[in-house]
Amino acid sequence: MFVVIFTFILLFLTFVSALFCPTVICREHMMDQCIQIVEDLVIYTPCPDSSYCPDFNLYNLTSQQCVEGVEDNPIDLKCLEYKEKNDECDLSSPCIPNFYCALTENAGICKPKKKLGESCTQFNECASGSVCDSKKCIPNFSIEAGKPADSKVACKSGIIRSGICKKPSISIGELPVECKSNNDCNSTDGTLSECVCVPGLKGQAYCRLHNSDKPMLQAVELIYSGDIMDGTISLYEALNYPLLQYADECLKNDAKEMKMYQKLKELKSTCEGRLLGLSIILLILS
Repeated sequence: MFVVIFTFILLFLTFVSALFCPTVICREHMMDQCIQIVEDLVIYTPCPDSSYCPDFNLYNLTSQQCVEGVEDNPIDLKCLEYKEKNDECDLSSPCIPNFYCALTENAGICKPKKKLGESCTQFNECASGSVCDSKKCIPNFSIEAGKPADSKVACKSGIIRSGICKKPSISIGELPVECKSNNDCNSTDGTLSECVCVPGLKGQAYCRLHNSDKPMLQAVELIYSGDIMDGTISLYEALNYPLLQYADECLKNDAKEMKMYQKLKELKSTCEGRLLGLSIILLILS
């Protein structure tokens, strides 16, 4: 009898905690209300030419009225010039690819990156695919769990706490992992990620990535290697997974997350031969 009652309680709690995702319908005809919520239905329509739909959050859709006038563009990200060999450099003035900013008493100087196995003192001193750890250039993601490391990119899992590499936290199941609650978003180390509604016709939800999933590790590797442009885009994609990848296309036109994503990709094209400022990463993480 106790087993039956306990099982019923578990089923009840699972049902109560299940995430409900509304169905999203996109219509072509224009209205003064660009997002309308009717019970379990979200209706999106484009605004007339003389108005715009205020930025909305894909994570939390709310009713929105069209606003008269032209929308301001608050996102202002600028390109920075590469610094050449032996030029002075700092965090806001990075070096050309395959060079790093060697710190000195007075200023940083752009020096060639070290090869695998060579001695080093800075985490970004080593060539692409390697990192400085214990004063030596070693392959990225090469230190096993339980062993000391200087940075997360040195750990096989991409996770470090108190100077020790942790076990990998990889999503269980093929990406994207469908879910009804956070309990469906398990990983190889037992941690849970968030179950997120993805706006669309199916009213479907997917799990956010875990720290050792391939897209997360790729972003970390790019940023640590000094490839700030591609690393920033990869990090933004990973942090906003699965919304950027699977949300209905029509919603992406006015969504905050998508506008930032498009801005980053435009800057990658515009800043050919230049780098985005490191402040962009802080903006993404904020």
